[in-house]
Amino acid sequence: MEIEKIPINKIILYEKNPRKNDQAVDIVVKSIREYGFLVPIVVDKNNEIIAGHTRLKAAIKLKLKEVPVIKADKLSKDQVKAFRLMDNKSSEYARWDIPLLKEELLFLKEDNFDLELTGFSGPEIDWLLGLDEEKPEFRDPKYAINLGEIWKLGEHRLMCADSMDHLAYDRLFQDKKIKLCVTSPPYNMGKGKMYKNYADDLESQRYIDLNIMVLKNLLRYLKGYVFWNLSYNMNSRWQFIDIFYRMIHETDLKFLEKITWDKGHGMPINSPQGLTRDYEQILIAGDEETIQKEISYAMIGHNTDKVIFRKRGFKALTNYWRITTENTQTSEHRAAFPMELPMRAIRLMSDEGDLIFDPFGGIGTTLLAAEKAKRICYIVELDPVYCSFIIER
Repeated sequence: MEIEKIPINKIILYEKNPRKNDQAVDIVVKSIREYGFLVPIVVDKNNEIIAGHTRLKAAIKLKLKEVPVIKADKLSKDQVKAFRLMDNKSSEYARWDIPLLKEELLFLKEDNFDLELTGFSGPEIDWLLGLDEEKPEFRDPKYAINLGEIWKLGEHRLMCADSMDHLAYDRLFQDKKIKLCVTSPPYNMGKGKMYKNYADDLESQRYIDLNIMVLKNLLRYLKGYVFWNLSYNMNSRWQFIDIFYRMIHETDLKFLEKITWDKGHGMPINSPQGLTRDYEQILIAGDEETIQKEISYAMIGHNTDKVIFRKRGFKALTNYWRITTENTQTSEHRAAFPMELPMRAIRLMSDEGDLIFDPFGGIGTTLLAAEKAKRICYIVELDPVYCSFIIER
């Protein structure tokens, strides 16, 4: 077979391509920009793509005029359809040999090569090379923040405090009411991998109690909804189930929905003994009065359970959210969630001018999302260093 170059506008995308590849386009753009267009697109006799849809989308994004192709004009129509599926499906059977993968990455690292040009994300690389066993290096904070201080950031407020301290809430909110709490508590990863001044290694029951105590503190000021994001890991594999259960059964909150957040990637654990984790769970609940006022339900099945909710004016909602974490991790915080996550929750469950709250402020992503969405945000963050980063942002 010969490789030839043809104008990009002569190539036809296969409209019924069952492989969804938009999330991979930027990675392929990086690859082509760094290495060149090394893998030709395979087309049929009519220049319709058999294999290479992602490469064509990347080429379009790079504004290339022509691309290399191989014409598989000897295949029958059935063979074209079958090969198109085989080309995509066959890669799913491959597995990584983790020790050899680590060896290859270490070789590149020693040559100061940009490891993200391998296609792996920053967190995946850290995990593979064992860098997540070390504490991250923090630059010196710009602002000197003391525990107990409340900083005014325009209409927003930042309090350096322990979110388990109920007195902190009294000082922060006074007579104000929270319309929406959007938060992602620490992952309980252990060994100080994510945070500077917090060990993040609580015993299982204490970690569960931490979540419930913080929730009960903020409920005294809530007139609306909570959006609670939890993950699991080797230190807290099942605790999110217990936390979600207790959030409903030990409070007056009413369950609305559980969101599955697909982060767009998982740790590269390809083994018959383990499953790759590439999603996290989010609970949406609210107080009865606000729910009755603002939420409309739909019924499914033959019982009377209200099983689907719809916020005013919103249509075609789904409880599956694919929001990639690419380019969201920072040297200061390796577990920061992408702006789109709190933004989607804020727009779904609140209105302009409403008060948003995050009891685990991190580096302030919820506050930034609230600012963009024209809401007011109050956040509590225990670590003075993170408080400084929030102000800088």
